[in-house]
Amino acid sequence: EPPTYLMRRMWLFFICVCLITSQPELLIIDDFEKTGKWEPISSKGCTVKAFLDRVNAKEGETSLRLEVEFTVSCEQQQCYVGIGREAPDLTGYTFLRLWVRTDTSEDIVLGMHVGLTGGKDGYYIIPARTGWQLVTVSLSDFRGEDEQFISLAPEDIRTISLFLTANNPVTVRINIDEFIALTDSNGNGIPDIDEDSMVEAARNSEQMADQYFQDENYEKAEKYYQETKLIYEQLGNTKKAQEINQKAKESRAWIDFEEGEDLYQ
Repeated sequence: EPPTYLMRRMWLFFICVCLITSQPELLIIDDFEKTGKWEPISSKGCTVKAFLDRVNAKEGETSLRLEVEFTVSCEQQQCYVGIGREAPDLTGYTFLRLWVRTDTSEDIVLGMHVGLTGGKDGYYIIPARTGWQLVTVSLSDFRGEDEQFISLAPEDIRTISLFLTANNPVTVRINIDEFIALTDSNGNGIPDIDEDSMVEAARNSEQMADQYFQDENYEKAEKYYQETKLIYEQLGNTKKAQEINQKAKESRAWIDFEEGEDLYQ
């Protein structure tokens, strides 16, 4: 084959490889700037209203607000309400993340549900707290109907739902914002999008520790070195974690030395 033809084929192959390996770190499932994708669901005797809220938004101009009322019939049986939609193609993504805000944390259970290929289900319970909270859920954290962890492949997710359950009559207002999916390309259990900020936090913590060490404040130096080591361990950087651990040991040695001097005096 002529050299120019071979070069053209190699160039096309290179482009294909780049397209396959350049998956975005972030997939927006819904930014809640407009309605229409989510369907309300509820058990008998419960009501849920869903609308855009321009007063309480965490990202952008609006969030999705749910006004839920659990009636007196919930005293006899567990009631549920929620919203659901078809899932986008989540192939290659490892985490789901969203902002959630509730006005009460009592007498309710908040959760996320996924419907899978073959009719199977998975769910994750979100700690109910008042005010805005950022919830990041690994797909490995979902459980099945038997409450055991399930092997969940992202490409098998067909529907996504957010639900509330209650056993007592209660009125709840909840806001949801910026629902996204995230990658974990190196498999260290940390979303790729968070790694840069964690590395920066580790560097700042190490600089603080070094400064305290130079100022001979060895107790604070050891504290910051330990915090730095933990971050590097979370990032999977074993070499750097070992280096910081050695600095923490040096700080501890100086603390022991000074305590020994005090005892001798």
